[in-house]
Amino acid sequence: MRTGMLFCAFCICSALMVRASSINKSGHVDVSQTWDADTILVVGEVTIDDACRLTIAPGTYVEFQSSYAINVQGQILAVGTATDSIIFTARDTAEGWKGIRFDETPTTNDSSRISYCRLEYGRATGTNPANRGGALFVRSFSALTVSHCTIRKNAASGLESYGSGMYCSDASPVVINTTFSENAGGWRGGGMYCGEEASPTLIDVTFYNNRSDAGGGMYCNGSSPTLTNVRFISCRAVKGSGIYCNSASPTVINALFQENGQIVGTNSGGAVYCENGAAPVLSDITFRENRSAWGGGMYVVSSSPRIVNSIFENNGANDGGGLFCNGSSPTIINCAFLYNHASMGGAVFCRSLSSPSFINGTLCGNSADSGGGVYSLSFSSPSFTNSILWGNSSRAGLDEVTIADTTATANFAWCILRGSNDSLRGPGAQANYDGDFRNTIATDPQFTDTAEGDYTLGAGSPCINAGKDDTTGLSLPFLDLAGRERIRGGVVDIGAYEYQAGSSSSLPRTVTSITRNTLTAYPNPFSGHTVVTFPTIGVANAAKSIRLTIYTAEGRRVRKLFNGKPRAGTLSVTWNGNNDFGNPVQDGIYVCVLSAGDSILKTKRLTLKR
Repeated sequence: MRTGMLFCAFCICSALMVRASSINKSGHVDVSQTWDADTILVVGEVTIDDACRLTIAPGTYVEFQSSYAINVQGQILAVGTATDSIIFTARDTAEGWKGIRFDETPTTNDSSRISYCRLEYGRATGTNPANRGGALFVRSFSALTVSHCTIRKNAASGLESYGSGMYCSDASPVVINTTFSENAGGWRGGGMYCGEEASPTLIDVTFYNNRSDAGGGMYCNGSSPTLTNVRFISCRAVKGSGIYCNSASPTVINALFQENGQIVGTNSGGAVYCENGAAPVLSDITFRENRSAWGGGMYVVSSSPRIVNSIFENNGANDGGGLFCNGSSPTIINCAFLYNHASMGGAVFCRSLSSPSFINGTLCGNSADSGGGVYSLSFSSPSFTNSILWGNSSRAGLDEVTIADTTATANFAWCILRGSNDSLRGPGAQANYDGDFRNTIATDPQFTDTAEGDYTLGAGSPCINAGKDDTTGLSLPFLDLAGRERIRGGVVDIGAYEYQAGSSSSLPRTVTSITRNTLTAYPNPFSGHTVVTFPTIGVANAAKSIRLTIYTAEGRRVRKLFNGKPRAGTLSVTWNGNNDFGNPVQDGIYVCVLSAGDSILKTKRLTLKR
């Protein structure tokens, strides 16, 4: 009996010793295998051959002894857990390792997964393509999911070095719940480079303290990534400290850009830089405390971004505290510019034939030496519709708009402008003013509480129901900046916020518990179909009926998903991307609205991307 117990103990100890041992690895993975050891010492290049799989067990410490890479021509499954992650690192952190590289991996292979991993001290050096993708290199391959990872302290260096953290070209990987931090160096993309028709999907991703010459957090070149619930914090670059868009059309939904950039030399685009026909769609964005010499929040040259339901708050620059437009025509809808500051153009600076269009904007409390709110020169003509310009200032005192030369102008329709057109300053104002000025008044907008930064409308505001009666062509979204219904009864208010007295209390008291429930959709973004789910606890017995309806971002109804009495439990409805007539709708942003009676209970933004 004692002998048997000793034998069992010996076996257990032996197994533990095997798991705790260090194993050297290099060469080809030509048959599927698992790395299951406390430490894997990579002593040479590793290549996973086509149709072969490398599995790395949770808790494995993978240490590269020199500048080696894992080249994936097959499949890699590096899947840790929340409590037992996988670490990829280098013995010599200065020399580093060459990262995990998917270079035209055959698409016949099953999807690779890198989950609950830390990838650090990757060094992409040499010439193209070796100097691209410090930790991850993905070219012409899309069957990759990176989730719950930390990608940190990686670098790319040398001529045309891109993507210190991750390089993505002609590929559509998915990145979820991942942090890119302290990745630095390289020409483009400190955290991530996304180019050459790449269309990755990023969900719940944070870019923190990344550095590059252009695109400190992310560089988009001729690509169309989709970013949802992302954060760019404390990133730095000469151009585009957060994101740089070059001929790119990214879609960014629900993002925070905070404390990116710095006012040095001719740095441009504290949060976002756009050029060469870039046409990003930015929705539900907060630009806060970003800095740059030109365009504290955004710098836009020869581009036409669309910015919806976003806030530019306390950004700073030499010119254009919130937004700098250079030969560009962005569309800005339901946005607020508050407390931004600059030498010229506290909120907005326009030059060189720029013609930005502000629809239902609120520009208040901004300051500058000249042009506290807006500075327009050099054949520029910013236009304001259903907008409020109030409480902006310069050294000269009240200064909503400065028209800096006689070639420039500014246009106003259905606006509230403090001082009316008599308040316009500069050589292009007063007797030389030749802009469009219609249905614009100078009455105090009566905000709720500006001392507390609350620029919603008070009950007696002259902005209420005073917007343009025909909203055709304004492309107004379904919701205002506060998430309330933008147009009720066919009438829109002036400013970014809609006043709806009693809208929150118009539901029966027994239904108020519904506000604690969550309207979800998965997958989102989606290509084929998405399942919209809502727990009906607290509403099943209270509401006679509820409706679940899909609208475009402009507020046009697309599809009625549900209309009836909800049962207790969970309501789940599938939307296949078709309209009420069974026809496929275009790719883009949609709003799923849950309503009862004439009140909106919950909304959810959906992104369709086939």
